[in-house]
Amino acid sequence: HGRALLAVLLAIVLIFSVTASALAQQDLFSARVLVKGKKSIIMILVVNSSKSTQSIHEFEISFTQGKPFAAISRGWDSERNGNTMTFTAERSDLGPGGRAILIIKVSDPASSVFEWSAKANDGKELQNGKITKIRIREPPKDSVIPELTSPEVNVNKIRVFQGEQLTVTGKGYSITSQIIIYVDKVEVARTTTDTAGTFTTVVLVPNSVGIGNHLVRAVDVADKSSVIRITIEVPEGSLPPLEGGKLVVRTDKEEYFAGDLVRLSGSAVLDSRVSLSITDPKGGIICGQNPTVNNETLLWDTTCFIPRDSISGIYKISAKQIVHRTTSVFTVKSTETDGTNGGTEFSKPGEDQGTLKLTTDKEKYKVGDTAQITLTGARPDALLTFNIIGPDSFFDHKVVDTDDVGSFTLTYPLSGSEAIGIWEIAAKQQDPASKKHYVVRIQITVER
Repeated sequence: HGRALLAVLLAIVLIFSVTASALAQQDLFSARVLVKGKKSIIMILVVNSSKSTQSIHEFEISFTQGKPFAAISRGWDSERNGNTMTFTAERSDLGPGGRAILIIKVSDPASSVFEWSAKANDGKELQNGKITKIRIREPPKDSVIPELTSPEVNVNKIRVFQGEQLTVTGKGYSITSQIIIYVDKVEVARTTTDTAGTFTTVVLVPNSVGIGNHLVRAVDVADKSSVIRITIEVPEGSLPPLEGGKLVVRTDKEEYFAGDLVRLSGSAVLDSRVSLSITDPKGGIICGQNPTVNNETLLWDTTCFIPRDSISGIYKISAKQIVHRTTSVFTVKSTETDGTNGGTEFSKPGEDQGTLKLTTDKEKYKVGDTAQITLTGARPDALLTFNIIGPDSFFDHKVVDTDDVGSFTLTYPLSGSEAIGIWEIAAKQQDPASKKHYVVRIQITVER
């Protein structure tokens, strides 16, 4: 009997060892989801077991009872689609032993019921479950529960062209915080929120971002972020979209004036930098750049200023990448001006000034002065953009709201030795009905 019992025990140990070995070779995953509520907020704790061999990239919550309104979580992007909230890891997935707190504002925490699903970065579902009972903690009397503010980003249009201006607005962000704006993974602008956590800024859609659907994302220093989808299209009658594999260089216009900003874009053969140079009709180099190539699309873009003392004529762009070479040209024309009060107001061929008018308090300033630039004739209570171009390739822009009679006065400091020279201020506004842009420009001089 003793030998028989020993044989049975050895068999059990052997079976257990084989089973344990087989399980160790499989991917293991285990997560816990704990929920509690307070007033109009539910807090969800997601814990990935330290014994897991998988990481959570996406956590989806679908309400079968109750309605979600907003959500926030440090290090996660949140998106609402009907009664479903989707949290996506922004920087790194939730690995074994990790935990995340998700906060959702809902219609009624006590009666809310939801199903959840944890997924890996390849979309594979790791685990799911259902929460039918949420523990509600009543706040102490006279306590103040902070209002949940979920960030929201919006754009003035969802269909845009490469190189086109896009107005991006946001609300629900941290107050007086720096905001970084991306198109997909490409940083396109930085701005700052006001004391209400809102911002408005104008960005340029990069030429290095290809045709199709893309995400505009705005994130603050507290990792609050929000995204919105845009579609980049090809203008009717325009050149075909750029494609990687061939060295190509293009400009946003065919004709420019001295002091203008030239926006260059193109495609490349490799994902190494492109060497660019622009020469004037006499062979002098006015600009040199080495733009970075997007390693996924093999597209690139950059800018160059045409010096204010540049001569008229044909300018040549040379682009090189290893053994590959290509060229392109554009024309620089002389500026036609006519004098007005204050600075020198002018327009460029192809631009329509409409009813816009710019004046300055003086035509010439000293270093350290503050220029008063007044715009009239604009659409009332509407957005308007000021582009300020100074000497030595200085560039700045301001987005403002006109008053109820369509005017605005911009106060701009002219400080530092680099301020000496000719300045150009351009005011631009779009008619929402016709989609037409109206532009007026003025020049001022800053002396020592």
